Amino acid sequence: MAAIICATAASADTGGTPRGQLHFAGQSLMEYQARQARDIGVGHVLLLVDVVTPALSRTVDALSADGMKVQLIRDMATLVRDVPRDSDVVLFADGAIADQRYIDMLAQGSGNIVLVAEDSGSTGHFERIDGIHRWVGVARIAPDVLFGTLDLIGDWDFSLTLLRAAVQAGAKRVTVNAADVLDGRVALVDRQDTANLVAQALLAPASVAQGRNAGAEHYLLAPVAGMLTARLVRMQIPAGRARVGAGGLALFGLLMVYPGWLFVAGLVFLAALTANLVADQLSEMGRRKDGDGWLALVPVLIVLPGLVAIGAYGGRWDAALYLALMSLVILLAVRRGLGGAMPRWAALTPGSALVLLLIGLMLASEPTLVLLATLCAIFSIGRLLLQAGKSG
Repeated sequence: MAAIICATAASADTGGTPRGQLHFAGQSLMEYQARQARDIGVGHVLLLVDVVTPALSRTVDALSADGMKVQLIRDMATLVRDVPRDSDVVLFADGAIADQRYIDMLAQGSGNIVLVAEDSGSTGHFERIDGIHRWVGVARIAPDVLFGTLDLIGDWDFSLTLLRAAVQAGAKRVTVNAADVLDGRVALVDRQDTANLVAQALLAPASVAQGRNAGAEHYLLAPVAGMLTARLVRMQIPAGRARVGAGGLALFGLLMVYPGWLFVAGLVFLAALTANLVADQLSEMGRRKDGDGWLALVPVLIVLPGLVAIGAYGGRWDAALYLALMSLVILLAVRRGLGGAMPRWAALTPGSALVLLLIGLMLASEPTLVLLATLCAIFSIGRLLLQAGKSG
């Protein structure tokens, strides 16, 4: 499939910034739309624009870096020439945002499909199709309708003309839930304030990056990370900066270990792991791939030597080393989804190990807590192996 993203309409903000270039989850709105399309298998994205600007060029570079084929289209002749002729096209109207599950429904179907909402007082800003439905701005268009309409568009509105042609061709209608419209998970974004509100509703931090967390990261750190993520989204902070901050905190924690400030170092390490979770959430909210790579583990890898140093304080450096290595293995298994149905509390992650070691420092029972944490790690790996055996 291919995707056509309309980015010609001006926003209602002062200065008339195009809707597609409004900030949304740490990127431009059209970038987010393109990544939504990529996640349903779209390999070719065409951005329909009026003029080519440096901001648009940066958008193309960012999407190309993610492995997408992206083109800027300024006229119908170029669109007719470059759009694939043997595949359906996903159409995004200016500023159209919908929950990813609705975009997935377009991929699961075939032929002409339009996303619609029931006509009501809360959907009056959407384009009316008939007395029952209004179009929410996203559709799947078959090649015969697309190429049969392009030559006729002229000065008519591009997306609305294609919508009318698809409806006349008997397009299937997928109705979105009214609650999703009211909550902002399906919307037409026409200004920056609206983009911020929709991002908070559609991309709630509590709903993302949870499947890759367990142990203390899930129960203690993730709720704090969720609150920080919501604030950083409003500040338009990208995931990369949060990741760098997490690495910086981890390095600072290592510096605290050298003079023997172990408890302070442990708290800083927990802050670093929290910042890393924030980066994970920002990455997933923006539908970026960098949260799945090894870069996401760099702050954790910096924390682990500090964990060994804290554990060695009571003279059990060997047990602390085994603990750090086992907690890393457990974390990798959880992030890769290898834990199956293992309870989250049963995973002895680096964050969980740090919490136990900090308790040992407070109780002056460091050697005992190191051994306890090591036994818990062995238990966790045993559970992982049992779950893997059952799933196999």
